[in-house]
Amino acid sequence: MRRRVLSLWRYPLWRYLRFRFLRARVERLYGARLYACALGDSRARVLFEDGIVADTSDGRLDCLTLHLHLYTQRFKARSAAVVRAMMEAFVRDLDRSLREMGTSDLGVGKKVKKILSRVYGAFDAYRLAHASEQWHAALARNMLGADCRRLLAHARKVERRLARSSLRDCLRQTQGKP
Repeated sequence: MRRRVLSLWRYPLWRYLRFRFLRARVERLYGARLYACALGDSRARVLFEDGIVADTSDGRLDCLTLHLHLYTQRFKARSAAVVRAMMEAFVRDLDRSLREMGTSDLGVGKKVKKILSRVYGAFDAYRLAHASEQWHAALARNMLGADCRRLLAHARKVERRLARSSLRDCLRQTQGKP
């Protein structure tokens, strides 16, 4: 009886890579959906109609930064790849928005870099505030002109809702949107 030897040549490399690329596509899709969910939360009418956050491009970016931080903190332990894909979707959307606002091709990279340094600085401030329960001070520093008390109440409400939901619930919420 002849013994069969399992050979790697029998399973071509493209079969392995096909599943690897498929997983990357799925992570990118889930990241885009998670970003759409965070974007929807950051554009809540209550925030802008009641004057909690200034309805300017800076106010909207600050509000989106807060919500991206909440989503990142909630889902990074469970699926870091999806959170990374969510942030990549944010950068793609930021790039597209800057181009629509008329920024030249050479200036887009510089502005994206400047905005991302601001976003990640706010992430660090929110992370430290979360650890030491100094949310009000962090919001006052990062969101100029905002009603920090009511914004903090909104952020706590979003945080409680995210704690009760899973990643699957958030992705199901935006199934047909992106």
